[in-house]
Amino acid sequence: MRFEGWILDARAEPGGLSLLLSDGKRRARAWVGAAHDLYLRLRDPGTAERLLDHPEALGIVEEAWYPPPWYTAPVPVHRLSLHSVEGRQEVAERVLQEGLGEVFNTFPGPVTQALYRLGFPATAWVRVEGAGVLPDGEVPAERQYLRGPEIALLEDPLLLGYTSPPFRGVEVRFFDWFGETTASPSRRPPERFVLSVSGGDGPREAEGRLPALRDFADTISAADVLQYPPAFQWLLHRAGVDLAAVPITLKRHSPGSSSLPEELVKLVEWSRVSSLPMGELSGASIGKALTANETRLAFQRRYLVPEKPVQVERRKSLEDLLTHDRGGVLFRPVPGIYWNVAQLDFASMYPALIARWNISPETVNSSSPTSISVPGTRHTVEPGDAHRGIVPEALEWLILRREETRARAQGNPVEDLRQGAIKWLLVASFGYLGFRNARFGKIEAHECVTALSRHYMRRAIRVATDRGFRVLHVMVDSLFAEREGATPEDFEELRAAIQTETGLRLKVDAHYDWVILCNNRGDTIGSPARYFGRLRDGSLKVKGLDAVRRDTPGIVRKAQVAALQRLGSARSPAEFKEMFQEARMLFGETMARIRGGPVDPADWVLTVARGRRAGGQARGHGGYSDVPFVQIIEGSPPYMADLGFSGVNREHYVRLLERAQEQVTPANPAVPRPVAVGGLW
Repeated sequence: MRFEGWILDARAEPGGLSLLLSDGKRRARAWVGAAHDLYLRLRDPGTAERLLDHPEALGIVEEAWYPPPWYTAPVPVHRLSLHSVEGRQEVAERVLQEGLGEVFNTFPGPVTQALYRLGFPATAWVRVEGAGVLPDGEVPAERQYLRGPEIALLEDPLLLGYTSPPFRGVEVRFFDWFGETTASPSRRPPERFVLSVSGGDGPREAEGRLPALRDFADTISAADVLQYPPAFQWLLHRAGVDLAAVPITLKRHSPGSSSLPEELVKLVEWSRVSSLPMGELSGASIGKALTANETRLAFQRRYLVPEKPVQVERRKSLEDLLTHDRGGVLFRPVPGIYWNVAQLDFASMYPALIARWNISPETVNSSSPTSISVPGTRHTVEPGDAHRGIVPEALEWLILRREETRARAQGNPVEDLRQGAIKWLLVASFGYLGFRNARFGKIEAHECVTALSRHYMRRAIRVATDRGFRVLHVMVDSLFAEREGATPEDFEELRAAIQTETGLRLKVDAHYDWVILCNNRGDTIGSPARYFGRLRDGSLKVKGLDAVRRDTPGIVRKAQVAALQRLGSARSPAEFKEMFQEARMLFGETMARIRGGPVDPADWVLTVARGRRAGGQARGHGGYSDVPFVQIIEGSPPYMADLGFSGVNREHYVRLLERAQEQVTPANPAVPRPVAVGGLW
């Protein structure tokens, strides 16, 4: 049989791998011959021959690998090839139980390691032919394996601009009286469903009451990829859906989650970057894809990947903690409205610092004589020309890939989703550098990055103030600056000057006609992450307000959105004053409705994120989905919305609306300058 399609998933089989391929209409399986390797650092090399007694052992070779934590001098490592994953696990357990040595390179799993050796990735367009290729669902009596030229790559999966696999996707969403729901705390079924099919013969939709879901059971069961709320899995089972027949399932935990086509684009990109099969990534954290990208480079260098981190934080004095245990620069800005303001952002600041300064577990505080001091710390780091760290090299490739993908994304939504997927890997990279369970993490490396961010932001602030700009606010990698009469060209010159001074890429992310820096709730001090403003193109940028929060009830959100839109039409102080009075009137109209007027029951619904009750008590229904509630009795938990509407405590929503109005009301500056936290000033 001959088949062309995209690798949808892969799993380990005795003697090789089983690849599942799809062209969007049909699926096929190809059995590929490959051994499953176990990497051992034996205390007595003479015991290597004893391990060949295992009935599934195929052979053993000695290789030179570099051990953690410093990866400086090679050591002998025995690579034992076995017929199955089960045999691999049995030998690993024997080695550990009998104290024969250490086991390394258990991550990534046997599937990805086999793909490394076969030379093709986990998600790619391929052509397979031969006796080992059968339609999905058929299994040969004896495994027949393809080799060499009978598997042909039809694309370079690491190149950009690749064709998106036409996988057949099915997305099932459920709706109740208040709108879309992804949780069922009371186990009562919702009212209706909406089904969307993409790929294959083209997108289409269907909807209906729950009993009609049974009519689409075959369509759902035939999907390559299925997305649905896990809390409603029982409804799919009851409708006759064969979930075991679906190769890849994605969970929909919030009505605000991305659609399946969007999620699939990101999943394919993560698979290509990490070399992990899509099925393995579908239920994994972002850190798994990030670590797999680093591990791919480790295998190329023959760096042993430990089962658990081997880096131990050095003992610190109180003075050391005061020096190192600090984050980036974060201002508490002076609340108020400011005119003609530019927001300048460093591009991927933390990943860029890691790559530029060669910050990696094996380069920070090593014994290398070429190490240099890291500003603002007592740590040292090896320069990249002496010993390039594994983390900075892995991130550098991601940074370049994202830049090139962003350049291609102008007006291309698919490319924009891909660059967004890479962005999340870069965002997670800093956190995982300090994560105690990260295989390539080290707390001292994490501290170096935060110290460098403070160092470079301080230099950026000095450049701005030297040029006559007033720095209104700083948020780690973002800076708000104003200067009376400044033109777009002046802000561009400021950007170029800061970029020259710091050596870090910078962009003018937003140029505001006006921006309001909000105060903390019930306080006069500025909120570091709550602001909104009118951009030069007439649009609004809103951060941290109730209007953009998932847990805001509809009646409050609609009132604040309407007020923001009214304020956004103002281009001068006089117009703003006029529009602000109109915005107050809009809030007043909504207040009257809340106190006693007609309100759509759906607009009372509150959402408690990640499956928690109001008040923070965790529920046991799965723990992750957003749960809708309605507030009825002040001072007690609200009732679950899926039980039906049973009245409401209007005074609670009065206070929510008052808070929303306070957020969009400019405060008068109370102090002459911003107050910074993070230890900069």
